[in-house]
Amino acid sequence: MKKLTILFLIFIVLLSSSVYASKSIPLDFESKERYIVPLYKGDRVFFEFNDDNHTIILDEIRSNRVEFDMFIYQNDAKESGNSNLIYSSLDTYRTLRLDLDRDNIHDFEIRMSDFDDAKAILEFSKISKPK
Repeated sequence: MKKLTILFLIFIVLLSSSVYASKSIPLDFESKERYIVPLYKGDRVFFEFNDDNHTIILDEIRSNRVEFDMFIYQNDAKESGNSNLIYSSLDTYRTLRLDLDRDNIHDFEIRMSDFDDAKAILEFSKISKPK
């Protein structure tokens, strides 16, 4: 019985070590204006812009697109007590643009160059384009 218990515990340890853990990837747009990042389901990128924190999480990988949970204006959300969660999706044909300082000029864009069942290859760029 002890051997069976020990084997079972070893199996659980090996199984748990092979489970993918989500990553948090910081982006510093003060030092670099463009990042190409492979994201797996559950991974997130986070960055600061205009004295506020912003987080984008890869939530789902579908057959024709990927879906994000975006938490932008996080400092504003803390102060107001409201959630700033935005759901968005992206495919390889479209570009997602964000106006993070609310001045009618897009500050960032996200493009997806490729994706498969496991990951998406995303490009995050700091831009300045009128809406």
